[in-house]
Amino acid sequence: MDKVVEGRIAGGDLEANARERRALADAENTSLTVRNNAGQRTVTERDPSTRDFYDRQDRFAVSPQQRRDLAEKLAKLTPEERAAFQVRDKFYRFSFRNIGGLVMPIPLKLTYSDNTTEIVRIPAEVWRYNPKAVTWQYVTGKTITGAEVDPLLEIADADRSNNVYRGAIRPVVLEIEDVEDLENRMKDFDVQVKPGSLQTYPAPVAK
Repeated sequence: MDKVVEGRIAGGDLEANARERRALADAENTSLTVRNNAGQRTVTERDPSTRDFYDRQDRFAVSPQQRRDLAEKLAKLTPEERAAFQVRDKFYRFSFRNIGGLVMPIPLKLTYSDNTTEIVRIPAEVWRYNPKAVTWQYVTGKTITGAEVDPLLEIADADRSNNVYRGAIRPVVLEIEDVEDLENRMKDFDVQVKPGSLQTYPAPVAK
């Protein structure tokens, strides 16, 4: 397990999104350069007349253009897309590498901030597109604080020293963007599958 990222969808509250981005920026580690320069006055601090718009502007402040863009985007959304703006669950993306070469399921133990745990068993089909590396997404309303692969020793693993994720879980804000339609062979052939089945059925033809 190489990396874990925690994502949250940016909702329609621009001010709340700005506060969250500011909090994430404030939580980042201070660089050594900034620490070494602490106490030294900058040019704009010594001479306020040199301050321009960008010096005076809060980089996280919501601009009028952002408000106009959001209003335009909301007006074009479908009911399903509009509902996505109200989702408050967290989207966790786990990056795995297959070092041994043998494709196997991934039993994954998740530890939450309330000290509860859960074991999720990711099927081996997760490797179908790339048998060497894969990113798997998990959605939950809880906050994940730790992750461990195969805690009950269910699968063959030559090196268990890398099963516990020891890095920081990096939070990010996810924007809902317009994307071009990807190739959809089932849609192109006017067929669909129903929940719990792999059998295809005729689909309504879009007019």
